[in-house]
Amino acid sequence: MRIRISTLVKLTCIIALVVLVASAIGSTQLTVQAAGVVGTGTPDSCNEGGLDAALAGGGGITFNCGPTPVAISILKEKDITANVSINGGGLVTISGRNRARIFRVNAGASLTLNNISLAYAAANGAGNGDGGGNGAGILNEGGIVSVTDSTILNSRSEENGAAVYNKSGTMSLIRTLLWNNTAGNNGGAVGVEQGAMNIGNSTISGNFASNGGGGVFNNTGTLTITNTTIYNNNAGFGASAILNSTGGQITVKNTIIASKLAIGGVPINDNCGGGVTDGGTNLQYPDSSCGPNVPVADPVLGTLADNGGPTLTHALKQGSPADPVIKIDERVVTRPIGTTCDIGAYEYDPKNPPKDTTGVCVTPAAPEGTPPTTCPQGQLLNTVTQKCYIPCPPGTVAVRGQCVKPTTPTPTLPPAPPTSALCPDGKPRNAFGVCVCSDQRYIVNPDGSCGQQCACDELRNTQNQCVKVACPRGQYRAPDCSCKVNS
Repeated sequence: MRIRISTLVKLTCIIALVVLVASAIGSTQLTVQAAGVVGTGTPDSCNEGGLDAALAGGGGITFNCGPTPVAISILKEKDITANVSINGGGLVTISGRNRARIFRVNAGASLTLNNISLAYAAANGAGNGDGGGNGAGILNEGGIVSVTDSTILNSRSEENGAAVYNKSGTMSLIRTLLWNNTAGNNGGAVGVEQGAMNIGNSTISGNFASNGGGGVFNNTGTLTITNTTIYNNNAGFGASAILNSTGGQITVKNTIIASKLAIGGVPINDNCGGGVTDGGTNLQYPDSSCGPNVPVADPVLGTLADNGGPTLTHALKQGSPADPVIKIDERVVTRPIGTTCDIGAYEYDPKNPPKDTTGVCVTPAAPEGTPPTTCPQGQLLNTVTQKCYIPCPPGTVAVRGQCVKPTTPTPTLPPAPPTSALCPDGKPRNAFGVCVCSDQRYIVNPDGSCGQQCACDELRNTQNQCVKVACPRGQYRAPDCSCKVNS
């Protein structure tokens, strides 16, 4: 019997390979085929120069890079100052090479992303100007951002929101995967300073924040999360999934918030911190920090894998209490299958039903006819179907027509750290085994560690270059590089 390589491993290998190839050809000048089209049919024709040329014209942008996946490596963040729409066709990854933020959206502008991946983005602190170390993948500074059927992965920020950060304005993430991102402060994947954000039918998995909110951090914004799976995120000081500050508002509905991570055999608790509004039909595990009225049960999820659709997802395994609520799930599979929609981003269906992208899940209409006025003893009336049914005994849940007890498997340890606990620069890796160079006196290596040291009168900028830094007014640079007061 042939053993099939994990889809997750294959995806990581493909992205790594195309990033290396794109890095080698990144300096090639591109001829833009037509307004808004990047590439002339080959991977070599798709590079940063071509992307810059297309962005300069604004409007809709597509790619003609050939039939295989391709990565476009960039050295400088892309400022969005007009209305821009980018469709990667499911084949394009834009890589920041662990050096640059990918998109900054200015006030009054808009950015729409479809079927594209953003990877290895970096927000490196003061060198990134007003944005600082926030929002490596996307930083929104007052515009309108929409991301659909896309993935943001393997990115890092020195401060907040490694995948996306909404400083102000509005942002929506629909059918989007945020995976393996790391923040030096709060919000391993998502950060909201203010403004409004909507997350629907999405997966937030395997992200880390050094402080709090391993998956999501909200300061004073308004955040709505619907039909989303928030799984196996972690944080250094609690709120491994969601952290909400005083003045912020987070409403969660039809969402799984869970972690199977453990340290020394002890499960990681405190998924939520700061107060989360329960919008109904949520599931949490292993603690009740997301609300006393939210059921606590193991969601019984599969590993992140290609289950069909534009992104990787965590499938519901048989027996999941989340299989008992948006017309389609993250894979664009029609909801509901049965009488109600499943909780989270994945709709369980072994028969693979047809696709539908027409709207949100609504409760099925009651059938025509006169409903029964009373039910037999021991039965209850289903107000949706207007039929009598036998309820499950206490301590059990209904799973595809059967009453079963939620399972609680033995906690498992997180993935083992790399063989070497130290980065090439001799500094320790973070909790996810990632090298993060936060010292502005050094150039950042491709692996994220600190490399060449800048001169004593220089600091690293957002283009990962050493630049001269002037002394404060009234002082001069002494031969020993210190700043002295003018005499």
